[in-house]
Amino acid sequence: MTVIAAILTPKGALMGADSAVSDSSLKLTMADPKIRDFDGTLIGYCGSVNLGRQMFRLIEKDRPVSIVDYIEHLTQAKAWHGVTFLVVERHELWEVEDGSAIHLSDSYASIGSGSPYALGVLHRNHKDLNDLRAALSAAEYYSLEVRGPMLILTA
Repeated sequence: MTVIAAILTPKGALMGADSAVSDSSLKLTMADPKIRDFDGTLIGYCGSVNLGRQMFRLIEKDRPVSIVDYIEHLTQAKAWHGVTFLVVERHELWEVEDGSAIHLSDSYASIGSGSPYALGVLHRNHKDLNDLRAALSAAEYYSLEVRGPMLILTA
């Protein structure tokens, strides 16, 4: 699967992702990133690569005012299952899954199979790029489904 992790800082936001794609018998490194920056809104996905990439193309084409509302509406209308999005929009963290957007109150979050390991690190320290790197590294070390190279975006 994957790990996507994000941190809100007083200076902005950071989001990082691994490059693994896997199923029950195979793990590969994909070239397409699982995270994107759309004019300062950071978006990452885990689960269905097809649906995640499709959402990126739709956002790029339609350029919605609120990406969280857009993803929530599309995933409700099309009954998209098997993909979860982590979004940093207007310095707020959101998780969108199965047509429901959840506003997260913490200043850090993670999704994907490596999420428990990343969250463990971020619970202790979540103030800068080094903390995000440590969280991604822990997920890669402990989860068989997470693999670098890691991509990190800032907004």
